[in-house]
Amino acid sequence: MNPALVGTWLFVAMIYSGQRLPPRDPKLHLTYELRADGSDRLAWDYGPGRESCSREGLWNAADGRIEDEVVSVDPANSPTCSSDPDMTPGRRTSTPYDLREGELLLHFGLASEELLYVWRRI
Repeated sequence: MNPALVGTWLFVAMIYSGQRLPPRDPKLHLTYELRADGSDRLAWDYGPGRESCSREGLWNAADGRIEDEVVSVDPANSPTCSSDPDMTPGRRTSTPYDLREGELLLHFGLASEELLYVWRRI
């Protein structure tokens, strides 16, 4: 586990084709909490009373990758959450990451290019 990753991270931007872009929807509030005990929480919403999803998982970081397994989803999630792969119990991911200038960058392949999700600690 990398202790530098422990904390709550807020999604603030994407980097695609070398360009830093704001989130597509400015109302999106997406957080990723990585806890020292190896548990985590991914949650997003569009404001009070609007669509929201959250789930609990287990994480570890090694060799430049965050390994994550979804353990449970919030029963109060919006109905659309069931179509989000990140809200599927048992799902396991292995995502390359970097820490740069106080930001967490998660790397995702997108066609022949790479999409980076940029997170800032809150």
